[in-house]
Amino acid sequence: MAEQERPDQEPEVIQQDEFVPALKSRRSLAKLRRDLTDDDLASPGARKLLVDEIDYLSEDNEKLTEYREKFFEADKRTAVLEERLHKNKVQEGMSVICVAVGGLLLGLIPSMPPTQSYTWLWIVIGGVLILGGGLLKWVPK
Repeated sequence: MAEQERPDQEPEVIQQDEFVPALKSRRSLAKLRRDLTDDDLASPGARKLLVDEIDYLSEDNEKLTEYREKFFEADKRTAVLEERLHKNKVQEGMSVICVAVGGLLLGLIPSMPPTQSYTWLWIVIGGVLILGGGLLKWVPK
């Protein structure tokens, strides 16, 4: 891949003693003395270089502002999708619990004594739980 097409990577760790050049494209100015006196600032060449640097940084700032806006939009979208995913997991869990408890109640009916008069109630509750759990699974998310 070309230098500009590299995917995002972690920046290299720079030690305190190591010299950091400002930009790769401006290596001729990398080792330039950074302290400017009033006499240095009075020269037209130094002013031109500073104005050029300000223009360059202004262009970079405009580009990065666009990326910042895109980042915030993507961050909001991610938060919304994560919240939807959380709701789906809760709904899925409730569905599984309802079907399991309903199935358990219906499975226990044959072991109940035949003289018990509330058997029909367990059948209704178990059926409602199974039906409700199934409906929870198919409710639009």
